[in-house]
Amino acid sequence: MISSTLFRKSLLILGLLALVGAILLAGYLFMFGDNNPSGDGAGSRDLSDDTIPSSPREEQAQGPDDDQDTTEGQASDPVEAPETLPQLQKVTIAAVGDIMVHLGQIKGALTPGDDQGQHYDFSPTFAPIKEYIAAADLAIGNLETTLSGADQRYTGYPTFNSPEELAVALKDVGFDVLVTANNHSLDRREVGIIGTIDHLEEAGILNVGTARTAAEAGMVTILNVRDIRVALLAYTYGTNGIPLPQGKPFMVNLIDWDRIRQDIGAAREQGADFILTYLHFGSEYQRVPNQTQRDLVDFAFAQGADIVLGCHPHVLQPWEFRDIEDRSGGGRRVFAIYSLGNFVSGMTRQHTDTGIILYIDILKNPDTGDALLGDVRFVPTWVDRSYSRGTLHYRILPIPETLNNRAQGIYDPLLTEEDYRRMEQALQETLSMYETDEPAP
Repeated sequence: MISSTLFRKSLLILGLLALVGAILLAGYLFMFGDNNPSGDGAGSRDLSDDTIPSSPREEQAQGPDDDQDTTEGQASDPVEAPETLPQLQKVTIAAVGDIMVHLGQIKGALTPGDDQGQHYDFSPTFAPIKEYIAAADLAIGNLETTLSGADQRYTGYPTFNSPEELAVALKDVGFDVLVTANNHSLDRREVGIIGTIDHLEEAGILNVGTARTAAEAGMVTILNVRDIRVALLAYTYGTNGIPLPQGKPFMVNLIDWDRIRQDIGAAREQGADFILTYLHFGSEYQRVPNQTQRDLVDFAFAQGADIVLGCHPHVLQPWEFRDIEDRSGGGRRVFAIYSLGNFVSGMTRQHTDTGIILYIDILKNPDTGDALLGDVRFVPTWVDRSYSRGTLHYRILPIPETLNNRAQGIYDPLLTEEDYRRMEQALQETLSMYETDEPAP
């Protein structure tokens, strides 16, 4: 049974609730009821007007009276949502120039022998720049020596044959592909071609520019790197007068304009998004390209190449960007560097101690399938030749990092003041050639 006191309290609460309800109803009618005296709904609020607010730029464009309703009874046009730009796919390529092995480098890589014979370790040469190569999605260099085997005798200039441990070191540092089409491809004739490809294959490195069989020569190398299909082509001006193996002209890709046209066309037909071409050409030790180099680059671009990387002069040469019209009538940006210089060698001639690690970004729109050239940058490198325990050793040093360490009081114990001076000079020469104030970070 409910008590009378509780009953009276209940009546009081119900009365208060009724009063609040009446007040709210009156307020609602006051706010909205007068806007529609005819009761036909023409003045009702259209919530679509507030679905997407105007941007600040759109608000600034309105006139002083634009906020007044001049179309009473009509809903405003719906505001379209801004188009969302696709997330571009990106691949970063690291490319270097001539990887040479002179006799002094072979001696410097020799490790104490055991009952299994002599061994060679080239990893100290590449250790200082390992992180710079490994940072790329695809790393490429020009292997300007052969890996023909110990039975062919290890030698340097003028006919090169290097220990196969070199391939292991290059794989360890991060190289994925090595160009084998150059003027030293036939330094050990057919045996050298086959041995070099075999040893690279064993190390897990692809090669372009030479082939063991006609079937290999007929294939275009296209790599799928993070869903971007990159075609790699390579050609050389010659083989130092050594003739191609009889009946096997396919073993070395010589620069042949018709062949280049056909290969670029085949790469496009096979779905390449981007075509990168190595050309072994130019005049040794010249820091400017000759007319033949310029003509070949023009031709490669006209056929559809996107990037041309030059090797052979052993010194750096300029680069250039072009905006060109392709065969379909569209525009595209292309890039060429006439010589990447030496990455490592035993050369002592002026400027042959300097190279770069070139980084090239390739971008692709996943919605349209269009690929385009992105950022291009570089890290200058310098080859250090220092004696340790009576033996000359070679190291590829990243110049900016080495000089920055020195500025912070961190000195390399193998470097002299003259070495640092030469690196400073090489840095300025390189920055000047590529018209920039700073290398890549």
